[in-house]
Amino acid sequence: MADQRTRPGDRRVLVVGAYGLIGSSVARRLVADGCEVVGLGRNVATARKVVPEIDWVVRDLAELCEPEAWQPVIEDIDVAVNCAGALQQGASDDLDAVHNRAVAALAAACATRGCGLVQISAAGVGTDASTAFMRTKAAGDAAVREAQCAYWILRPGIVLAST
Repeated sequence: MADQRTRPGDRRVLVVGAYGLIGSSVARRLVADGCEVVGLGRNVATARKVVPEIDWVVRDLAELCEPEAWQPVIEDIDVAVNCAGALQQGASDDLDAVHNRAVAALAAACATRGCGLVQISAAGVGTDASTAFMRTKAAGDAAVREAQCAYWILRPGIVLAST
């Protein structure tokens, strides 16, 4: 089980999707708050360009769909924050893998390891939603709720960014 550190600066946080729109902001804020941050993304060149101040684990979420695959990634992690997302199915993005299977595996690994999980979801997700994005996000949220780990599911309604 992860040791329960008392101050934010004592925490080691994994940010999944840490060079994306939401993930990069989360990673930078955690660093500013004194946390030790590790980012996970699939492109090391982009990762180091966008958020150079953190350590990186280079992995593709499509390859992290079993809890055992996450164990070495979260070994020294107190809290994982999942900011990963793909807007549509494509050659390089599998919505079910990114939003559901990898999230379910991460949640199960967090439960085994004893670390918390923050799931960044989306407002309006549901199993009967009209888009695959919303349906797969809902499946991932359900997997997090079922995993028996400490969790928080956040569903932002709108995300604004400067250009």
